[in-house]
Amino acid sequence: MLLSLLILVPTFVLFLAAVVILVLKWLRPGSGIAWLIAAVGAFLSWGILLVLHSRLPLTFSTIRWRPEGVFGSSPAFSLDEISWPFAVALATLVVAVILTATARYQYQTNAVAWAGSLAITAVGLLAVQAANPLTLLMSWTAIDLVELLILINSVADRQLNERAVVVFAARVIGTFIVYYSAVGNQTTWHSFQFFNIPSQAGLYFLVGTGLRLGVLPLHLPFQQEPPLRRGLGNVLRLVPAASSLVILARLPAGVVEAGFAPLLLGLTAFAAFYSGMLWFTSSDELAGRPYWVIALAAMAVACVVRGDPGGALVWGITLILSGCCLFLYSARSLRLIFIPVLGIWGLSGLPFSPSAGGWAGLTSSPVGGLNVIFLAAHILLLMGYARHTMRQGDSLQGMEQWVNLTYPLGLILLAVTHVLLGLGGWSGSRTIGIWWASGLSLILAVVIGVVLRRLALPGGERSTGRVSSWLQPVTQTVYRGVVVVLRLDWLYRLLWGFYRLIGRLVNNLTSILEGDGGVLWALVLLALLLSVFSVEGIR
Repeated sequence: MLLSLLILVPTFVLFLAAVVILVLKWLRPGSGIAWLIAAVGAFLSWGILLVLHSRLPLTFSTIRWRPEGVFGSSPAFSLDEISWPFAVALATLVVAVILTATARYQYQTNAVAWAGSLAITAVGLLAVQAANPLTLLMSWTAIDLVELLILINSVADRQLNERAVVVFAARVIGTFIVYYSAVGNQTTWHSFQFFNIPSQAGLYFLVGTGLRLGVLPLHLPFQQEPPLRRGLGNVLRLVPAASSLVILARLPAGVVEAGFAPLLLGLTAFAAFYSGMLWFTSSDELAGRPYWVIALAAMAVACVVRGDPGGALVWGITLILSGCCLFLYSARSLRLIFIPVLGIWGLSGLPFSPSAGGWAGLTSSPVGGLNVIFLAAHILLLMGYARHTMRQGDSLQGMEQWVNLTYPLGLILLAVTHVLLGLGGWSGSRTIGIWWASGLSLILAVVIGVVLRRLALPGGERSTGRVSSWLQPVTQTVYRGVVVVLRLDWLYRLLWGFYRLIGRLVNNLTSILEGDGGVLWALVLLALLLSVFSVEGIR
């Protein structure tokens, strides 16, 4: 019992550190010890999770809730070969956020942001370690509420606040779909755990998590990223994604019937390619962050549809760790270039790389059109990663000496943890994979990148002069046209226009009914309804 209780210790440490930081800020504003507390708490949580790897699997259950007719199972947490890699990835994320924050003092990184990062990660740990639907749904709800409150209170832009509410609503719908899948299996409700998910409930879990991730159906969290800090913004984007991706890795292999598989694969292939294109063409890595999340999440969903839930784990860990190697790489120098290079290695899927095992769920025999689309999406991800890596960033020159230690250490921990997880973090992690797919993707990414550079398209700002004067503007015009169509901004504007039109109609109707003639209009509507019912009764 005491050993199982260790599952909750990393979460408790993160919560405690967050509370202490907030109390110190209230008692002693401007105290510099807040960063040290955040770093110690994050390191302790990370270290405890690493030690627990030798004790897997571990399960902890709380006291049984009553009445059992309402709560078929009590909150329970499990640390096994699926939840442990995600937990370590989240713990590494928050350590890196705190350590790299030392290089971002010019952006007024403060103690509240550190405390928020620790608290959100703590809730995320509870979510990835959830052992049953009740625990999962409670953790999802907590994450969604915290994110909504932070976004609404941090962003003054009305349109971004509207998008935050829409994202929250989409995730709530996904949560209810998962809830329905559990409640709909009343015969197994009392023994419903993630290790014995019924096949008839698995499809609902897939759709619910796909909706929360923005993949099924495709919907972008934000067309424009809210102006959040680089550290807190990464935590807010990646923790909710991890809490959903871990469930995909637990779904049974035959979760999707053969009749639905082509449709779902088509949707996920489009989502991956579309998001990959926008990731590649984004102005910088932070603007492209939501597309990175959706593209890799779509690849994870596709692996589940094709009967390889282990691929969801591979792409999920890659989403978090390879992504953060770039997202937190704000101060750049040639001596640190090996860090994003390791991030590209983690994404590449080359033999024995962390993502090598993910290709099995994206390729099939014989090679078909969907395989080509997933390959193209992966090429776009590689090209976008390389393009954003080569951008200019801040400089470490002029900063305090200790920043030159903590900042690289945070980035190195991300890259090294990803490599080590790929070598032994889960069953079958150290594998050759499908070498021809990864090799072809990398070669095409390099070739296409060189060609685009010569054509002076995005990713190739220089022109060599070898392209004729008429070819360059034509290729740029065609490219921009394709991007405009794929971005679907026109569709979003149409939907939002329709939504606001309905809102204005409702507001006008409310004003009429609440005005001086409101009673008269109510009587008119009542008479109209009575006449309609009378006609129906005569018929």
